[in-house]
Amino acid sequence: MLTKTESEFFSFQLADSIQVALPLNHVEKIIQVPRQQICPLPGITPYWAGITSYQGTLLWILDGEQFFNLPAHPLKRYHHTAVVMTLQTSETRRRIALSVQSLKGMIALDLSTASDPFLCPLPPQFQSLFCASIFAENDLLLVLEVDHFFNSLSAANDCSINI
Repeated sequence: MLTKTESEFFSFQLADSIQVALPLNHVEKIIQVPRQQICPLPGITPYWAGITSYQGTLLWILDGEQFFNLPAHPLKRYHHTAVVMTLQTSETRRRIALSVQSLKGMIALDLSTASDPFLCPLPPQFQSLFCASIFAENDLLLVLEVDHFFNSLSAANDCSINI
């Protein structure tokens, strides 16, 4: 049972040294996408693996390792394990699949115990995408700020990509 100060998150390994916590209300589903079901599109930023058909619509697959400039994991040659993330606003629902190295599972975190100062093993240009760093079970977790993450993707993208 959650305490009053705890919130639920879904955690995953982005790379060997990077573990991320995503607020559970932004997780739609976890999917496995075989490489042959991803359609790469020429002329777009390389961190977009491409698109796939998902529940009757097109879903953009964001390669988390490429986006954050991390070393590639060898299993990605065969399939992408992805967290389908959503951001619901009053006007629209935005959705992408973030390709991750491995899944950790649900976790309850008390953000009032977040590390001060903010600890982030990623380069400075990515630090604004996270709202907290917290130690849980001897691991450093970076808490993703979903609004900033989606906004950074929109700002960095070619106008032809609608996420």
